[in-house]
Amino acid sequence: MTPSRRPAHGAVAAAKYTRKDAPVQGNIILAQSAAAGGGAMQSILMIGLLVIVFWLLIIRPQQRRRKQQMEMQSRLSPGQEVLTQAGFYGTIVEVRDSEVELEISPGSRIRILKAGIADVVPEPGVGDDTPVEDRPDFPGSDSDGSGDKK
Repeated sequence: MTPSRRPAHGAVAAAKYTRKDAPVQGNIILAQSAAAGGGAMQSILMIGLLVIVFWLLIIRPQQRRRKQQMEMQSRLSPGQEVLTQAGFYGTIVEVRDSEVELEISPGSRIRILKAGIADVVPEPGVGDDTPVEDRPDFPGSDSDGSGDKK
């Protein structure tokens, strides 16, 4: 072959490789694909595993939260302070089948659906009555609890 006359690109590729001396990587890939004969069963198992993980991580916690929300809404009673999903705090005045009447300020009442109640605000008497300054995790307090400031 002379440098001035070059064959077409496709002709070089066809003449370069024959079946006998095909690239080694191609043979390895063909051997791997032939060895993976149980692919259908493995694919079904992987899809089943993904469905189980999806159910455990997403659907089950949503069902649990929905159940807790329904229980909270069924226990609503007049006099409780609640937080609405819109961010309003109010005191329940009246509870009906699917709605609640809230007093959000003296003389100002609104009617909302029970589903609009996000949470019941805990009563002030419930919890720890220790002043913040006396708690051991407060930055200005000492670690031994004796009350002596250093």
